[in-house]
Amino acid sequence: MTRLSSASPAAGVMTSRLARWWPAAAIFGVALALRLYRLGSTPLWLDEIYTIQLARMGPWAIWRNLSYDPHPALFYLSEWLISGFGAAQPAWVWRMIPMLCGVLIAPLVYWAARPLSGPAGALVGGLVMALSPISMYFSQEARSATLALLLSGLCLTLALALIRRPRADIWAAYGIVSFLGLATSYLFVIVPGAQLLMLIALRSTRRAALWCSAALAIAGIPLLLIGRGVLAAVASEHAVQSPPSMPDFLMALVGGDSVRYGQTWAHGALLGAILLLAAAGVWAGRSGPRQAAMLLCLVQFALPLLGFFGVGVPLLGLRLPLSESKTFMPLLPALLVLVAMGAAWLLGARPLGAALLVGLVLLIVAGSAYNLGRYWETSKSPESDLVLAMARQSEPGDVVISLYPSLNGAMSIYAPAMDTYTMVTGSSDARMLSRSLLILRIPELAAQPEASVDAAMSPGTRIWLLYNARWPLPPPLDTIAATCTQRTEFMRPPFHAILVTDCP
Repeated sequence: MTRLSSASPAAGVMTSRLARWWPAAAIFGVALALRLYRLGSTPLWLDEIYTIQLARMGPWAIWRNLSYDPHPALFYLSEWLISGFGAAQPAWVWRMIPMLCGVLIAPLVYWAARPLSGPAGALVGGLVMALSPISMYFSQEARSATLALLLSGLCLTLALALIRRPRADIWAAYGIVSFLGLATSYLFVIVPGAQLLMLIALRSTRRAALWCSAALAIAGIPLLLIGRGVLAAVASEHAVQSPPSMPDFLMALVGGDSVRYGQTWAHGALLGAILLLAAAGVWAGRSGPRQAAMLLCLVQFALPLLGFFGVGVPLLGLRLPLSESKTFMPLLPALLVLVAMGAAWLLGARPLGAALLVGLVLLIVAGSAYNLGRYWETSKSPESDLVLAMARQSEPGDVVISLYPSLNGAMSIYAPAMDTYTMVTGSSDARMLSRSLLILRIPELAAQPEASVDAAMSPGTRIWLLYNARWPLPPPLDTIAATCTQRTEFMRPPFHAILVTDCP
């Protein structure tokens, strides 16, 4: 009896720990399994190849890139380090950081929501993040979107902790994470910007929030000044587009990239179900001890959207293509904490509320699964698909003339040993060609003419012409292709490959 009684408290502690940790572990497992699936099997696409080429050139090129790329340096430097200073070859190595960030954000949403919703509601919020199509898409791309997403989740978790316990160490951590977010994405400013406004409004955090805002401004303004020119250039490029639609952006935010993979029934279903749960979360936190936390999440999610679509678009003429819906990904953690609070509230409103919650969760799971299926069925890189297909049919001695930047990048990854010529940067005339496969925007690394088209197309050589079918072949390649013997051709829309021989 003595042994049993002495063992019981230990068993109780173990059971309590399991009850506390198993939901987060389950969410982590789901997110990890989904993001590991086919991580390295899908070909790299243009933006990922840009990351790889830049990281392989090292810190100096990454620094110079700040003047020409609307993305700060932190992610590129991280890729340079994790790839063994650019030496890595497999695609999965370059996608490792985005994958890990996409995995970790799901249990982080659970821990952020748990004090507000309890374990059951937090489990729903974390599961929605684990299944999130847009998080999944960018978890398998060598780009910075999920790093910004994870940092936004950390900021939110720390801001919620500050509402409960405004301690100096938490403020320090919050400032550091916010700065890292700005060093990952200039537009990350929407995260601490909205949160600090709310923390300034609260009496218990007002003074420290003002000091944190000042410190973050001093540290972050140099970053924003560095990126000001390139951001203005990007905004100018986008200015000719039609005004963006908030519903379309919201559907892409919860349902995934609708430009690349198409808009489906799941986009509307996911948006409706998630917003309904979030609205229930706002209602649940309208009063009582959770009100400040609910307002923080609501302000974090709604203020940037209202500012952009309510002020920036109609009054300032700001434009953003739907393909850039990932810009608002850092708002997802706040939205899903509200979802967790709403799920807990519905679960407590038995039996109708619980039944509604089950139906909404099943709808979210079905919609996420459908859009993830489309993601796994659709190639994100027709340029690499075309180059791989061409390489399989090539023979020693073949010459490639690549006439589009993304095809140049794919050649640099999947057929670097082939004798390749490319268009001269900034020229529409193919009479003079370059040997450079770089797609970087840094002018001093731009391709320069190295050979005439006649030198590239020596008699008896098999010539592969790779181009974008949206535009005709430039002169003189159009005439040459018409007079040569065409052996084979194939497409990976919009890209086209033609093999010609016996050129005069």
